[in-house]
Amino acid sequence: MKKFTKEYIIPYYDTNRYGRVTPFSMLKYLGEMASQHGDYQGVGFEELKEENHCWILYRWKARFHHYPSANDKIIIETWTSGFYKFYAYREFIVYDESRKEIGRATTVWIFLDIERKRPIRIPKEFSKVYNIIDEKVFSGFGELEDMQEISKSIDFDIRKYHIDYNNHVNNAYYLEWIIETIPMEIEEEYFLNEFEIIYKKETLYGESIVSQRDKGVYDGDYIIFNHSILNSDGNEQKTIARTTWKKKI
Repeated sequence: MKKFTKEYIIPYYDTNRYGRVTPFSMLKYLGEMASQHGDYQGVGFEELKEENHCWILYRWKARFHHYPSANDKIIIETWTSGFYKFYAYREFIVYDESRKEIGRATTVWIFLDIERKRPIRIPKEFSKVYNIIDEKVFSGFGELEDMQEISKSIDFDIRKYHIDYNNHVNNAYYLEWIIETIPMEIEEEYFLNEFEIIYKKETLYGESIVSQRDKGVYDGDYIIFNHSILNSDGNEQKTIARTTWKKKI
């Protein structure tokens, strides 16, 4: 079965001070691929909205070996790997221009009734529409842990540009807030090799949140951090995550 594939040219405005595309931008490309795949199959955002339905991202796991530079061409491949009740599983592989893999990701989405804000069973016909390919890029997800101690906290206010089509914060911004807690001296020597994120509660315009991380664990050429994003009162956890940083060669 054919996978959905597109090419992207990395623009300068999506790169960081090291001249590499940011993890935040890569996440946006993958999210866009998921949306365009739905459009291509005739069950995109507008079609679902007419039925008061939408897809809500629940979980990410991604691993990148390399972040390309401005003007580099990348090729992104995506496919739906399975449906289970109201959960959908989507896979991604990112290649450079020579078709060498530079990253991969897996996601879990929830099919939602917009008016009731409740998960609903995925229609049976979607299995044929999306041409399910039973192929996973990872063997499974890891267990994410709550932080035992807080080493860094940063407050953020939710602005208009954070809000997406579903009227809540776009999922990619959470990664941006997570990365902001990482010291600059670590980013000088390490790059974000892998991350896992679970979205637990939606975040809306006008809210304030706090992004927190622990002190991290050093393991050879890697540093592993646990993260949490909460509302400003600290009584509602929005997101939990783990990031793994690999020493640059």
